[in-house]
Amino acid sequence: MTYKSIVDKIEGAVNDHAMLYDFGYGQLSDIKVLDEDGDGANYPYAFLVPAGVSRNNQSQVYSFSLIIMEMALTPSDVLTVQSDCIQYLNDIISVLRYDTTFGGDTLLNSSTQVFRERFQDDVAGATASFQIAIPDPISACLAPIAEWTLFNEETITLPTANTFVELGTAVNPCSYDTLNVNQWKYTFALDIEALVNTDDWEWRTLNIVDFDTVTNTYTQIKSLALTLLETPGATETVSWTQAIDFTCSGTIRELRVYIGDSRDLGSVIDNALDISGTIKREYKQVTP
Repeated sequence: MTYKSIVDKIEGAVNDHAMLYDFGYGQLSDIKVLDEDGDGANYPYAFLVPAGVSRNNQSQVYSFSLIIMEMALTPSDVLTVQSDCIQYLNDIISVLRYDTTFGGDTLLNSSTQVFRERFQDDVAGATASFQIAIPDPISACLAPIAEWTLFNEETITLPTANTFVELGTAVNPCSYDTLNVNQWKYTFALDIEALVNTDDWEWRTLNIVDFDTVTNTYTQIKSLALTLLETPGATETVSWTQAIDFTCSGTIRELRVYIGDSRDLGSVIDNALDISGTIKREYKQVTP
């Protein structure tokens, strides 16, 4: 049972009551009052105010204040109106409590307060604070959360690699579209040694790209800045996990991972890097 269905149930109980003519829901500022055109609430008027939601391991508890008010034009009307409104509140709570079609448990520890001229109209009435508990055990099995599935974990050993070296086998997510895969996660654990002076490199990054195998062009998706000290022989250890949204639009797209200085495939530097470590690839179905 949802929060909306609970509010709908309370509204239905009010609408079915022979003595109540109007219903509203919201904050106190939303209560209908007489305006310049003479429009306002039809009395007796019931108004439901939300008062929070709490939960434990087995249930959620919804708290409300239900206000019922009636016009009280003279002081002598006030007591009668308050008495009637208390009875109306009891009627509504009884319906909620004993309706066998209602999946909630209306807790019988409600409190009621009477009032007079609380709002702009000359009204009196009563307010009942009560709670409705809905059985709703916490269960991770019921949560619509996709879990990561291991695709592979590859050991990388690439001595004297160039700056556009691909780290491991190219992965083409679109060849697995029967799994409805649209998110991948890479976990890198790499040692990267610069074999050349990197002072004039424009880009010192670890990159994940969307690669078009027909045109040999790519679009960068994610990038991690590397230090790669200028002095040859400096080693950098990289530990990085990155999730990537990837929706297939054809069968020629691949995700590729590389370390590079340039986004221009024509200016690849040979024998520039010594790379070793592991890359773990995982995927999950985010949308059905």
